[in-house]
Amino acid sequence: MENLYLSRKNESDFSPSALYQVTLCSKQIDIALKLSDGFQKNYPKDEGKGLPEPDFSINTQKEFSIVLKAMYAHESQKEVLKDLMPYHDQVPVWIYSRVFGREYFRQVK
Repeated sequence: MENLYLSRKNESDFSPSALYQVTLCSKQIDIALKLSDGFQKNYPKDEGKGLPEPDFSINTQKEFSIVLKAMYAHESQKEVLKDLMPYHDQVPVWIYSRVFGREYFRQVK
């Protein structure tokens, strides 16, 4: 998606004016690396190869149960839930919402 956006963003018939990539803050990455075998196995070890630093975040703590439902609705997100938020289905939602209650984004430039 990023490559497509970057290759076409200056074309007159291309309507998106911005693209934002979902990312994690360093605190969330640290927690996921401690708790999740899948995240430990899959997250790049090389400096600069992991997720980009966010430009901004949105507080989703109040809507966190809706965020989880949206993730459950997409097949592609099941592995993300398992890797990033192990035990999400065994721990009360309010606990996860304290740690993961912000969505982080980076603008693709």
